[in-house]
Amino acid sequence: MIKNESLELLKSRIDIVEVIGGYIELKRAGSTFKGCCPFHDEKTPSFNVNPAKQFYHCFGCKAGGDAIKFVQEHERITFTEAVEKLAGEYNVTLEYEGGDGPRRTDNRPLETLNHLFLEELGHTAEALRYLRDRGVAEGTMERFEIGYAPESGAQQNALQRAKIPLPAAIEAGAFSEDDRGRAYARFTQRVTFPIRNAQGVLVGFGGRTLGNHPAKYVNSPQSALFNKSRLLYALHLAKDAVLKRRSIIVAEGYLDVVMLHQAGFENAVATLGTALTEEHLPLLRRLDDPAVILSYDSDSAGKEAAFKASKLLAAHGFKGGVAMIEGGKDPADLVKSGQSDVLERLYKHPKPFAHYALDTLIDRALQARPGPEGRDQAMAEAQSFLATLGPLSHEGYALYAAGALGIDPRRFRGSKTPLRASQNSGAPSSGRHDLAELTLLKTLALDQSLLESLIDYLDITLFEFHGDLFAALGQGDLEHPKIRELLFDEAIKPLDETEMRDKLRALLVRHFDKELTRLRGQKGSDFTALSFNLRQAQEAIRRLRGGELVIFRSFRT
Repeated sequence: MIKNESLELLKSRIDIVEVIGGYIELKRAGSTFKGCCPFHDEKTPSFNVNPAKQFYHCFGCKAGGDAIKFVQEHERITFTEAVEKLAGEYNVTLEYEGGDGPRRTDNRPLETLNHLFLEELGHTAEALRYLRDRGVAEGTMERFEIGYAPESGAQQNALQRAKIPLPAAIEAGAFSEDDRGRAYARFTQRVTFPIRNAQGVLVGFGGRTLGNHPAKYVNSPQSALFNKSRLLYALHLAKDAVLKRRSIIVAEGYLDVVMLHQAGFENAVATLGTALTEEHLPLLRRLDDPAVILSYDSDSAGKEAAFKASKLLAAHGFKGGVAMIEGGKDPADLVKSGQSDVLERLYKHPKPFAHYALDTLIDRALQARPGPEGRDQAMAEAQSFLATLGPLSHEGYALYAAGALGIDPRRFRGSKTPLRASQNSGAPSSGRHDLAELTLLKTLALDQSLLESLIDYLDITLFEFHGDLFAALGQGDLEHPKIRELLFDEAIKPLDETEMRDKLRALLVRHFDKELTRLRGQKGSDFTALSFNLRQAQEAIRRLRGGELVIFRSFRT
């Protein structure tokens, strides 16, 4: 069993928006974030994430909990597995009751080898010459921890000195096994680029060959630590600049990013040998919706990648555009040749994603089939793409597409039906509501110690409309769906101490008034007992209206 101290340490480091944003796309909605629920099928977002309180709640299917529960439910793993997964991502060492607990993948083999690679770079003239020829400065090499991977034996010796077994290095993706079960290093005779996740934890490597290997670049294999579709190279270094500039440059390669940072474009990152995919979008979105600038090579592969990424980003409503470098050069080439000013101009005025996508698909259709057939094909593809955009973008770019094709803009109308605005306000979803009860209950939910201090003045019968919420609070069940809904409802404000006493007194007055009415309607009761209870109820009301708090009491027998 994982020790409670370890759990609390992990919870204190977790950012629930970051965790959930790694699985689904979230958009800011006031002080919370919203998205489409991954636990049921929906088109209108009803899934809410509260960063202040570190929990999520779906108003549709009532799913909810903290970041650990989300990972557990989304990946269909046990609580312990979810904790261990998050602990690895946030670099938290877990302690277990009665032993060391189950072994989990960690990054110690990677850190050990990274230290070796850094040392080897200084002793490898060929690697240093390659980097200097590409224009990489010494300080930049240090900042990006660029190294050199020696032959496999040297790496095994480094692991042995650190007392790290080879199976751990295999599990971390640094070593593999051949058909005979012999271990070998995955990265040899390559310039190495450590890959860290958004939290700065080392999860893998990229390597550039200095020999004649057919694979110029290789990455770590998919593992418990490394998922290239959920990583962006140098994001841990770029985050602050992205938030400050409200834009992020997405390049193709490691050296592009390295050189862009060296030239002052410190908001640059790169995908890891793969196109930008939908899995990358949460990483981008949770950086406070920056403008995304695609800075790809102008070769056929770069143009194709820019086209696919443009369609994806436009459909998801991202700001930004494509800054294509013509002439067969990449960002690293321009920086090395002292043309950073060219990049500056390109990045300030990128071609909008929808504009770039329409230009590309229209040009391709017309080149493939000149004449009316090609225009028909281009129009059909343009309509299909426009249907993925929001209503306003659809209207604006329909005019652009019509102009490019030389057709009447009305031919594009009616192909997009705007989505209905969400009807979900975040308020508790059914039944009658009492604002006084809800504000008091929300205050108690936010401060459990307050609930304990007021226990003598509270009873479930005080809450005519929301007794179930009070019962859940009394049992400490903050995971109750209605409690989560209440905490998400920004229209219901928690109370300060004075307001809390006033609301509680009002509820107690309502209670004793009802008790008084009931007592006066009693017939055949013991007169002495009835008179005593009437006086007690009247006295309680008098004291409450005078500003005192009175201990809850029922006169039922």
